[in-house]
Amino acid sequence: MNAIYGILWLGALLKWGDWRNWRLYYPTILFYLLGDLLYQYLLSDHYPMWKYSLQGLDGTIGLTHSHISLSIMAN
Repeated sequence: MNAIYGILWLGALLKWGDWRNWRLYYPTILFYLLGDLLYQYLLSDHYPMWKYSLQGLDGTIGLTHSHISLSIMAN
């Protein structure tokens, strides 16, 4: 399901994105990515805001909350 959402967002980004002014948004994008990454590895073990779970799967895949969060950050 995450892959489908990622593909849909990527398609919307390619179609309606403001590609001429990407340099204006670059510092903001880096700020959000760095903040999310710092939260993920410094605070999520002790103070989680939410926890992803693998509903409908038997758990033998080996995916954890960190794997799912990083895949969302990559999209």
